Amino acid sequence: MFIVHFFYGGLLKSLSIMYSPWQATFNVNNAEVAVIFSALATCMQCGAFASKFLQSFGQKVLFASSIIAFLGAFTAYLAKTLTTLAIGIGILGFALGIFRVRSISILSQNVTGGKRAFAISLGMVGTAVGATVLPLLWRFILYRYSTGQTMLILAGMLLNLFIATLCLKERSQTKEEKKNSEPDSIIEIFRLPVVLYCIAMLLNFSGKTAQFPFFVPFAESIGLSGYEPATIVLLINVVDIFSRPVGGQLGSSKYVQKIGGSILPIIFFILMALMNALALFTITDFLSYSIWAAIYGVVYAIPVPSTMSCICEFTHVKNMNNVLR
Repeated sequence: MFIVHFFYGGLLKSLSIMYSPWQATFNVNNAEVAVIFSALATCMQCGAFASKFLQSFGQKVLFASSIIAFLGAFTAYLAKTLTTLAIGIGILGFALGIFRVRSISILSQNVTGGKRAFAISLGMVGTAVGATVLPLLWRFILYRYSTGQTMLILAGMLLNLFIATLCLKERSQTKEEKKNSEPDSIIEIFRLPVVLYCIAMLLNFSGKTAQFPFFVPFAESIGLSGYEPATIVLLINVVDIFSRPVGGQLGSSKYVQKIGGSILPIIFFILMALMNALALFTITDFLSYSIWAAIYGVVYAIPVPSTMSCICEFTHVKNMNNVLR
């Protein structure tokens, strides 16, 4: 589970390093390159939805997803046009989306009680680690190889998912356990409070995720070069790693619980909007961008645990996967 989150979150947050190299390789403009990131994010979500219909195949789905992810990256390596590249990256994202949700589901079946949350949290650390390591890794590789060769290296790295699949085996369930773990119908799950919350989270996460492909181009537009743009992305994600536990502590404090758990995310979402508005006027060089990135990492990460706990408050555990998708 750790390794799939390493690639799932890491690629989503680090592929902006490839922005300028892809522009130069395919001789395209900013809008055309942005299609690559749209394809990745969209297909990741499509894969998450598709995983619901593949539950009966168990571990076989994970083996298939690991091979499909490899083939997607290999297609990107062979790409001679931006369209072929988008298709390859989309296939990669679709496979990672399926793998991620199924790995969480299988891990939840094998680990019960209080250990389940701890086990899942350890696996999801891969997101922050991948988002921290991969930006510098891509910059290091791009200084030595072409964009196509970088995709070939990524394809080789993704083969490790096949090995990780061997560690994820579904626990056999009795008929009674299967019956009790069967989720409610969609109509029963998605009542008005859940629907409104899901819409809010869709807008929120879409807005947050959409920013990551543009951190590096913005850095280059103010004259940063070399490892400096990658360092900005690295700084945001390092701060993210340490700020999430702080957000969890704040969200579970008696004061926040007394005034309402949703207040904390609302405050920080407003702060995030203000930071984006002020970015054009406050960022002028590497130092000012670094300070902004460090503060942004805190504001970005602190509300994450609270948004998840809000879902837990009005969703039964057997329906959690459907809501989180």
